[in-house]
Amino acid sequence: MAQRSTWQPLQNPRHKPGSSKRKSAARHCRYRSSKKAFNDWYNGYKIENHNGFWDQAEMIETVLDAYEVTKDPIYKTKFEALFNNFIVNHKEDWMYNKYNDDISWAVLFSVRGYLFFGDKKYLEKAKDQYDKMFKRAFTNTYGGGLIWYETKTSKNACIEGPASVAACYLAKATGDNTYYDKAIALYSWSKIYLFNQNTGKVKDNVDLNRRTGLLRTSDISFTYNQGTFLGAATMLYKYTKEAFYLADAQKLAQFTRDTIYQGKVMNNEDNGNDLPGFKGIFARYARMYTQETGKTDLVDWLNLNAKVAYNNRNSYGITQTKWATRAPEVAPVLKRGFGPSTAISLYFNSYPFKK
Repeated sequence: MAQRSTWQPLQNPRHKPGSSKRKSAARHCRYRSSKKAFNDWYNGYKIENHNGFWDQAEMIETVLDAYEVTKDPIYKTKFEALFNNFIVNHKEDWMYNKYNDDISWAVLFSVRGYLFFGDKKYLEKAKDQYDKMFKRAFTNTYGGGLIWYETKTSKNACIEGPASVAACYLAKATGDNTYYDKAIALYSWSKIYLFNQNTGKVKDNVDLNRRTGLLRTSDISFTYNQGTFLGAATMLYKYTKEAFYLADAQKLAQFTRDTIYQGKVMNNEDNGNDLPGFKGIFARYARMYTQETGKTDLVDWLNLNAKVAYNNRNSYGITQTKWATRAPEVAPVLKRGFGPSTAISLYFNSYPFKK
């Protein structure tokens, strides 16, 4: 049975803090709760034995999130094992995978691994695979942007967003600012077709309507696209200091909280194999936005989501991707860990940073 414990909220910087002793106790309780939930998920679903591609890439990022906010070396050890397993499962060159977004997701865990741990093999892998992906994915159709899937014509937010973030990370890791140029170009192109800067809404894709010969844009929005564009806006604001990026980031954050969810707990995206993992990506960039800009507009909402999600664990210690719904009493099964990873991302990405 999962042990029940009290969920301690992340302190909102707008609120007056309590005593340092109470804050320290709350942080410790929060860490123990997050670590226990992580272990229930990681061991229960045997994450190191999973051989998926993009879903595994994002679960590896969740492990990096845990390291980033706690600096606990146990997560470094897990990352090293996961990286090595990924190479065994998917070889040294990932270009056999025709999904360009998949390459970008994997580049993200590689370049972040380098930035945290300094091992050049992670950077070399990230740079090599990103450069190859960008070369094959970029076209001037529709005025620019990256193709989502080789042989198709659709250009999707799920490639433009993570490719922009990955380029920012690569610029930071290599000192080569032409990667920032790529990120700015992708972000600027996306504002023509995919991202409405007035509302903060990110649309899913743009493609050619073969019947009319005109471009059509899908109006649906998903949390992972809201998240990666929030990350890109935050990183480009930090690089350029141009105020419109910060304004974009605020719109992205508030559209997700207020328009998609009306300030309530995220309780959707539970169908299929991909959709259940989306919200963990948003949580990652919500933390980045909060940390890098000092904006606190998402803090209380993230705490609400974390508290409700944590309290909806089943007896195996698992919360499924519908955070406001009690998880069914189903034992963890290999290859079904992506949806439950979202709650782990949420717990750590609403956890105070260790300075």
